[in-house]
Formats: sequence, structure tokens, C-alpha cells
Amino acid sequence: MKTKSRFAGVFTGFLLVVAALAGLVWLGLNTWTTWPHFPSDPPAAGQPATAEQLAAAASPAPEVIVTVDRDYAYRIGDIIPVTVYFKEKPGTVIDLHSIAIEGDFEIAQQPEFFERRTRDGARLVRGNIKLQSFSNTPKLTLKANLSYRIIATNEDVTVSLPAFEAYTSNTWDGRDIIQEGHLRNKYGLDPYFTAALVLGGIFGVVFFFRLARRYALEQPILFELKGLPSRFQLARRDFNDIWARMEAGDRSADRYVEVAQLVRRLYRVETKTTLEASYYLLYSYNGPLQVTDILRACDRVIYRHEMLSDDEHDEIKRVFDKLVPQYPAHVLAKLPPTRVAMRSAEATLSGTSYLD
Repeated sequence: MKTKSRFAGVFTGFLLVVAALAGLVWLGLNTWTTWPHFPSDPPAAGQPATAEQLAAAASPAPEVIVTVDRDYAYRIGDIIPVTVYFKEKPGTVIDLHSIAIEGDFEIAQQPEFFERRTRDGARLVRGNIKLQSFSNTPKLTLKANLSYRIIATNEDVTVSLPAFEAYTSNTWDGRDIIQEGHLRNKYGLDPYFTAALVLGGIFGVVFFFRLARRYALEQPILFELKGLPSRFQLARRDFNDIWARMEAGDRSADRYVEVAQLVRRLYRVETKTTLEASYYLLYSYNGPLQVTDILRACDRVIYRHEMLSDDEHDEIKRVFDKLVPQYPAHVLAKLPPTRVAMRSAEATLSGTSYLD
């Protein structure tokens, strides 16, 4: 009788331990990270470092890897969870609030960021970002920029993050790639429950120890979505800078190229001629038609080498002020160095003409 009572007590305690460990593992799944292999990571033991590995290790630029469970069969408004891994090099600081997003996506929920430190002084950051798109296109594209600071020179540098694409096809999206997505295992009942009870006590301590180490190494980062600048704020800051140089006397074709380029990127008509952009904005309801008024005025200077009158020149600013709101100076001063328009106008002048 005493033996049975003692056995029942031990068995009950064993079940409680297994249940507690299972609960801890379940709670830690959100922050349990399998970090990817970055280009600058040292090679395996006994293997020489490649030229790509040495170049990545010598560069101060952060390394970014974007992963997603599946990139197909999404519908309008679906939440797409994306995981972004950053490797911050020693001597640099990544500004997470400088992320500027372009393309078809917007951030649907508050992002979550976690960090850990490596032995060589680098910082690894994992970001859980939920994207959402309401664009009715076969392929959804995300482009983003990020700034980091070199501590020694106090210099801010902007880098482009790897482009991310997701497809909306339910059957075949045209790619010769077998897409299986995330497969879920369907387990039986009796064999796996029995094995879990037998092996849970043996491996429970190991899992608990590893979970405790991961909690100690990985800490959440406070991040506010409202701190990210909008594309209209960036456009207003860049336009004010270009217009100030024009008012100072620089009415060269380069300045009008920068204005046209800024407006095209703001309303996503970079690949369209001015005539195509007018039809696109008029019939697709993708923006105000007044955008083409600015483009036509700039085209006259860029491609026809005409000189605009003062009224025609001032009309560009009047139209832009109607499209983009004014912001206080202190708001524009806090924006990251990411620019809407390219600083070099020569690439645009040597490319395809945007005339009607």
C-alpha cells in the first residue's frame, strides 16, 4: 500500500514537472530564435575564409536577411508575417526608427524587435514585422531603406534593405519554383503522447537550460511605429531643400530633374512617361491628376531646354503645396537622411525621356 502511494506521488510530481516545462517552452516560442548565417560569420572549423566573407567582415555596413514562411497565395488585406535579421557591426549603431518603406506594403501592427550580443561585440537584432497590402496586383513588392551611424566619424549612412516580393496567385504565379510553404505535421495520438511522457523527464532539464540562456541573451527593444516618417514628410523636406536652391538662383535643369524625380517617386510613376502618368492617375485613381502639371513644366526645361517664366516656375510650388501638406520645422529636422529624390541628376538626363 505504501509502495503504491509512493509511486503515485512520484508519478504525479513527474507529470507536474513535464507540464511546467511544456508551459515554459510554449511561452518562449515567441522569442526562441534560430539565427541565420550572415555573410561575415566566420567559416566552419578547418575551412579557409572566402573573399566574400572577408569583404563582408571588413565592411561597416549592417547585414540584413529577410525571411518569410511563404511568398505566394495571399489575398488583399492578408497579414504577411516577415522576419528581418540585422547584424550590427562593432563601431556602428543601427537606427531602427530610420526605416523608410516603399512599394505596395504598409506595416499592419506594432513591430517587435529583439537583440543579443555576440562574442566579437556585434549586435544581432531580430524584427517581427507584420505587413499588409490592399493593392490588386499579381506581385506585391516591398522596398525599404535603413540608416546607420559610424561612431568614429559620426557619419550617417543609408543602405537599402533586400527587396521582398509576395505573389497573390492561388495556383501558379509563373515562377519555375516548387513552393510547398510551411508543412504541418499530423501526428498520431498514442505513440507520441507515450514517448513525450517517457522522454520528457530526460530532456526537460536540457530544454529548460537552453530556454533560460535564450531569455538571458535576448531582450526586447522598445519600438514605436509612430516614430517612422511618412513619405510625404520626406518629400516635403526634400522639396524645400530643392526649392531653396532654386530661389537662390540655381534654376538649372538638374534642379527640375530633382523635382520631377521626387514627384514621380512620391506617386510611384517612375517608369511611366508624363502622358502615361496622366492616364494612370486619371483612370486608375492612384493619385491626383495635378501631379502631371508639375511633370509637364519640368519636362519643358529638362528635354526642350526652355526657360520657364516666373509665374510658370512659381506654379510648380503652388501645385506641390496643394498635394503635400506643410510640416513644422522641428518635425522635418528629425527625419532620417533617407531621400525621396536621387542627388545625381545625370542618370535621369541620360535615360529615357519623359516627354508626352
